[in-house]
Amino acid sequence: MTVRSMTRSAVLEAVVVIPWLLTVNGCSTTQHVQTYVQEASVHGPVMSPPVHVVTDNARNAMTISAYATSQQMNRFKGAVEGTPSGFWLPQWDTVRTRDGRPLRTTVSSGNLTWHQPDFSGGLNIDIAWSTTALSLGGTLATGNGSTQGGWQVGVGFCSSESSDVKVRFDAGLFGQYLDFESRSVTITTTTSSFWGSQSTTVDTSFYLDRDSRSGLGYYGSLTINSAKPSWLFNIFVQANLVVQPLLSYTPVERTTVDWALFLPVESSSGSGEVTTRATFLGITPGIYIEPTPSTVLLVGVRYMYDVSGTLKEPRSVTMPFVQFGLRTAM
Repeated sequence: MTVRSMTRSAVLEAVVVIPWLLTVNGCSTTQHVQTYVQEASVHGPVMSPPVHVVTDNARNAMTISAYATSQQMNRFKGAVEGTPSGFWLPQWDTVRTRDGRPLRTTVSSGNLTWHQPDFSGGLNIDIAWSTTALSLGGTLATGNGSTQGGWQVGVGFCSSESSDVKVRFDAGLFGQYLDFESRSVTITTTTSSFWGSQSTTVDTSFYLDRDSRSGLGYYGSLTINSAKPSWLFNIFVQANLVVQPLLSYTPVERTTVDWALFLPVESSSGSGEVTTRATFLGITPGIYIEPTPSTVLLVGVRYMYDVSGTLKEPRSVTMPFVQFGLRTAM
């Protein structure tokens, strides 16, 4: 190889490699996306864990139960996770002093409103052996001109047959469709650096999304009941834990439009996922009777309290319910 050909090769390599090195090592871009919910409205029921009392008639049998629940409180107020306190206050809730300083009022207590249905109920199938059980079912709720469905599946573990006081532990998963309408804002901060210099741009986009979604939640319950066939009726009490998703979506319906030279510019949407959930601890006392070995009737009252801090007013709900079951031996 001659000196001329080596020189030409080195020049070509410099022409290709040096710009690439300048681009990789001298320029970088980072993005930081923050999504805040201004106001969200959710429609749907609080999940109600099924109640399964343990009796001699319930063992080695399949029980098909239908239940109906009445809601005593039809609206919750709360806050979506990750939203700074006071962010949801609208502009007309801001007043100013004489020197122009803004003062925040406390007109709004949160950016989340959860509307409860007028009626909710469901159908549950429980297949019980001597000490274990499999439970699955569906739910239906109606109110505010809409209908929401749901499902649940779980396993149960029962106490032995030797005592007049029976115990059953259940754990499972559920999905509950909720209708929602949410106004949100996404703030995208883009930082670009090039050989010591740095520039930052901030893009603010507003969204309005309406949809019906089902998030994956879970529950656990511990049921203790008396089982004296000679009594006119027996009693039960259930302690339960319910973790219920309320919002789980990515904003896509953008209400703001970017313009360039008097023409609208296509903009990407769907950044920044919104998630929030409520965690309930509850207790359900009640009574039950077994008119025949193949039937069972339960009447009780659910009291559930939000311990997650998602709900602000009120933080508890009371739900009377009635449940009727038909059994068949296996």
